Amino acid sequence: MSRIGWDDYLEHEKVHTEDVEKTRQFFHYIVDAFCPQIKHMQGARVLEIGIGSSGGYLGILDNIKDGISVDPLFGDIKEKAEKLPFADNSFGLVIISNALSHCEDPTLVAQEIERVLEKDGVLFLFNYYNEDQFHPHVYSNKDQILKLIPSLEHF
Repeated sequence: MSRIGWDDYLEHEKVHTEDVEKTRQFFHYIVDAFCPQIKHMQGARVLEIGIGSSGGYLGILDNIKDGISVDPLFGDIKEKAEKLPFADNSFGLVIISNALSHCEDPTLVAQEIERVLEKDGVLFLFNYYNEDQFHPHVYSNKDQILKLIPSLEHF
């Protein structure tokens, strides 16, 4: 199966519609099942990469007071994540949910995440496996994703 290119992907996303309420319900489920501690983080500066039209996790986490999103179409900052406009060690929490497979260069995005995440910060990374041709990249297991960010501890 051939992958869609970055420019074609952006055009696809401009016309793609999602059920925002169902997406937000799914986000609540993911947080509760896999990373409930982020619901209780207070005071951390938060970056979310790739929020989509639903508003991402920043849209459902009431405890986040200092959050900013980067997404070429829907973010507070409408840019790609391959070169983030933030200083090193700027965020206590970085959220990237099903966005690595959407990025033009996931390796650069991973390097930027490492750069902007505080030393003891939390990375909440969620990604589907074996996505369809409308995603520029595909991962078939967690090791393929984790090797992008080898310096971070993970479970």
